[in-house]
Amino acid sequence: MIAFVSMLVFALRGCWKAQHATTSPRMALYAEAILFGAIMLLLVSATLPNETNKYVWLYAGLATAAARIVRRRADERPDMRS
Repeated sequence: MIAFVSMLVFALRGCWKAQHATTSPRMALYAEAILFGAIMLLLVSATLPNETNKYVWLYAGLATAAARIVRRRADERPDMRS
């Protein structure tokens, strides 16, 4: 359980950082949508039957991917580093 929660926290934290670190408004919007969707899914999963369990993994993957994209763009362009 600890590994699952820490993986979700790591993915959501990476998405949060991606949202605030990027200079691209489109990427910030994507990161915000993924973050909002993941948080809402986790809240709903706490109260409803967990029949849509695969979506938790999908949002965790999307959040991690958003963080990696922003990090890769920052490595390619030195002016984006904070």
